[in-house]
Amino acid sequence: MLLSNPNLQKYVDNISCLCSFSRLFNPTTGIYLDYKAQEKFFIESFNAMDITKKNDFFDAIIEQDGQRIGYGLKTFVQTPQCATHKIGHFQAYVKEVTKLYTKKQYKKLIEFIADKYNERIFQAVEKYNIQVTKMHILTRSEDKLYFREEMLCPIFSSEYENTLLKRNTLYFGDYSFEVSTCTLRKTFDMSQNNCFLIQDITVHEQPLELMKEILQSKSAVKRG
Repeated sequence: MLLSNPNLQKYVDNISCLCSFSRLFNPTTGIYLDYKAQEKFFIESFNAMDITKKNDFFDAIIEQDGQRIGYGLKTFVQTPQCATHKIGHFQAYVKEVTKLYTKKQYKKLIEFIADKYNERIFQAVEKYNIQVTKMHILTRSEDKLYFREEMLCPIFSSEYENTLLKRNTLYFGDYSFEVSTCTLRKTFDMSQNNCFLIQDITVHEQPLELMKEILQSKSAVKRG
């Protein structure tokens, strides 16, 4: 969907520009991008509906080809094969989680968490009349941005047919649930074949000096 969106290049250009000034925010190597900045540029570039502060499942909604597309947004560091990141926090249900875990009813525990996760998706879909659910993942390496898009699906029962308990964490399918923190995580495919765009980034090592030069140049033009 994003690949065919006419505003994609604007988004890529804006994000690339910001990331080229990474040394303003992070003095070490690599590209730095705060998730709030990703949300801001995504929403502005695609003229999306901003629902980041609504405490709903999605972060933004784009209207494209007659459809309302709900997007969850994520950004993190690129890894060679896969990466595991948080997709849900269920501290509000700690009593139910503790009870099922203590009784060693692991499958019922995962089914309970999956139902709560799915409820959030369905509630947002109904609330905003969303027809398509997607996740946009933007990962970063030393000098590249990797753009990905995948379907954002509910957790199906087939995912937790086989559940493995290891050190207070339940593993099932592409997911894991850490009991002590009530945190649900998903493992994402980080292969480059899963990207619809890879963008080279030149990170300015002296960004502040460059900004000063730009400002001085603008001031000289105005005086002229």
